[in-house]
Amino acid sequence: RTVEIDSITLQAYDAATSTARLDVVCRSGTYIRSLAHDMGQAVGCGAYLSSLTRTAVGPLSMDTGLEPERLLAMGERWTDCLLPIDLPLQTWPAITLRSTEVDAVRHGMSLAAPESAASRYRFLDDHGQLVAWAELKDGRLQPRAVFEA
Repeated sequence: RTVEIDSITLQAYDAATSTARLDVVCRSGTYIRSLAHDMGQAVGCGAYLSSLTRTAVGPLSMDTGLEPERLLAMGERWTDCLLPIDLPLQTWPAITLRSTEVDAVRHGMSLAAPESAASRYRFLDDHGQLVAWAELKDGRLQPRAVFEA
């Protein structure tokens, strides 16, 4: 299967142990263990992973994460650190719904798709809050997940 890799950067190399540390920026569906194997085959020496750390997924990264100890120390205020529920969807186009459309979507009804429809959309209320995400099906946007008000 063809995968898309944005970059591979050599971070460190130890010639004595033939150990390398790489930074790979890739798309979902890329198996890094397979990439290491393929790279080893390409240079004729074989290769495998001794460790793997995922440092980012979409808009989330280890740089912006919080340690459990820090959250525990915050007591009841840990909820101040919650991210918006639609953060992983923020690259998707959004449609702001009228109040009657919000009610319809909350009851699972589909809406007409825009002329040049993407395959997935976020539905927002007039306050910018996530109502649902929808998928294009037969020229209509069908809600796939609906969120409480």
